[in-house]
Amino acid sequence: MTMFSEKEKEAMRLFRAYTGGTGIIDKLYGPAKAGCRAHILSALTGARVPKSRAGWNVFRSALNDAFGVRGDCIVARDANLQEITALHGMVK
Repeated sequence: MTMFSEKEKEAMRLFRAYTGGTGIIDKLYGPAKAGCRAHILSALTGARVPKSRAGWNVFRSALNDAFGVRGDCIVARDANLQEITALHGMVK
């Protein structure tokens, strides 16, 4: 398992919290969840990210890059992110 920086650990903690521990990225889709995405992106970057800059594609790309998500298609990448989230939940 990849070692995460402190920023990445905090972003993963927030991601797990906002998805109810499932790691299902689609739970953060839509305008109602822009604040959640901005909070996670702010943790990743270390700088405040406004909701207007926390779009779906930016968010998805940032998580994929930060956590080393792999896959040939969106479904495969989403499944890999869920696996990484589950593994992270096992690490104390």
